[in-house]
Order: sequence, then C-alpha cells, then structure tokens
Amino acid sequence: MKILVLASLHMDQNYILEAFPKPGQTVLAKEAYLSRGGKGQNQAVAICRCGGHVGVFGAVGRDENGTLLEKALEEDGVDIRYLMKKDCPTGRASIYIQEDGENTIVVYPGADFAMTLEDLEGLDQALEGVQALVLQLELPLNLVYRALEVAKKKGVLTFLNPAPAVVDFDQKYLTYVDFLIPNEGELSDLLGRKVPSDQVEEAARELLNKGVGQVLVTLGSRGSLLVHADGSFYQEAHKVKAVDTTGAGDAYIGAFVKKYLEKKDIKKAMAFATSYAARVVEAYGALDSFPLAEDD
Repeated sequence: MKILVLASLHMDQNYILEAFPKPGQTVLAKEAYLSRGGKGQNQAVAICRCGGHVGVFGAVGRDENGTLLEKALEEDGVDIRYLMKKDCPTGRASIYIQEDGENTIVVYPGADFAMTLEDLEGLDQALEGVQALVLQLELPLNLVYRALEVAKKKGVLTFLNPAPAVVDFDQKYLTYVDFLIPNEGELSDLLGRKVPSDQVEEAARELLNKGVGQVLVTLGSRGSLLVHADGSFYQEAHKVKAVDTTGAGDAYIGAFVKKYLEKKDIKKAMAFATSYAARVVEAYGALDSFPLAEDD
C-alpha cells in the first residue's frame, strides 16, 4: 500500500432534475438511483482505478450500507484493513443533479463523525511504508489536524482537499500540507474573502506564504492552476459535454496523486488528471462513472 486516504464514506441517493427546486417548491425527479460516495471513498477508488495501491482509514456503520461499502471497496481492490465499524448509521448523502450537470449535495456524516482521536492511534502504524496521505474535510477537523501531524512526523507526503469548504480551518496546519488542492470557492473560504477569477494565482500565493508546499486550484471547466514558490503552471480543461459533475473533483485528485507519485512530474500528473476527470463528467454518478484508466 503506497497511498492511504483518511476517508469519508457514504451511500448516495441521487436525483436527476430539470432544475433545482426553489424554497417551498416540490419538484418531480426524472430519475433516481443509489451509488457509493463520500470524498474520501471517491478519491481512494479513483486512485485504485488509475492503477494505484491505496487503502482507506475510516469508518462505516454496522448496517446494510456499511456492509455494501465494505464489500464494494474490496472488489475495487482498495485495502480495507483500517476500515472501522461503528454502532451508528453509515454516512449518507442526497445529491440533486440538474440536466446541465450542476449539482447540490446534502450530507449526513453518520459513522464519519463517530470517529474519535482514539481511533487515530492506529494511524502511525497504518502509515508505515506509505508514500502519501490524502485528506478531505468531511471528517471532524481535530482528526484531520492529528493526521497531518502524524504524517509530517513520519515524512509522508500530504495532499489536502479542503472540501467541503470550512471557514474555521486552523491555518497553522497549512504548514503540514505538501499539496493543497482547493477549488475556487474553497480557496475563498480559506482566505476569508471572495477571490475573483482573475486573482486566483495571487490568492494561492497567500497560502504559500502561510506554509503550504504547493497549491493546485481546480477551476472546473477552465482547467487547473498549480502555484509554487518558483512560478505557476496552467492546465487547460478538455472540452466535453458534462452531464453530471458529481465526483469530478475527487476523480481529478485521485488521478493526480497516483500519477504524481508514479512520475514525480507535476505537469504530466495534471494532464493525466484532467483527462481522467473529463471522462467522469460525461456520465451520471460519482464512482459509477469512474473508469479504469489506461496508463500513459
């Protein structure tokens, strides 16, 4: 196992809509289906389907959804030796998807938020021989902070996706982050102000000054921008017809982490991740739309 994901794991209920309902309005869904989700699970599976060796450190409930997720992760080839079971429901999400591909999501954390600092006592052992730890913010922040500390102590590369966006992230922990991977909204929340699209690089440099190693901002249909101490690099997005953007950012991150660790070439990793995420938005569902990637 070369990569470990401190993972949120959910079962998603998806609804395809002509348009999002307005306050007080009831609308009929054109389609509904269940799928696996949670940013951590999505990123781990993306890494695996891109050919990486990955495990998850997280929790599911002792319920039917937890059993389904555990079995599916094993079938994907994800290492689940550090997957815990809690006496509460597995995390769930309701995802509403417009026909233009835009989505809005409501998450019930369930077992994700039943994890405690005591559960992280096994993280030191889990990181033995691991090259990279991937984290998101769908878990309690104190767990994220502790995991960053442990990874830093062990010399493990850290990739933090600060999503969902939170405004109270303790910025002293930015010094523990080798790669920070926000979208534009998350970049704004980290800095406590709206960042105009023409000031993304300058904003990212503010985070470099706070101690982040490198900042990789995902820009949706406009591509992605890497900002580091010596300059920046822009990767243009592929022009595709998006039907569902759910999980696209997670797909990008998983593909980027896998390819970067393999090639140690950021530009190649960004190109690979861009191509992979473009394929994901052309189909409905998050994990259901993550393809097996052909290596380059």
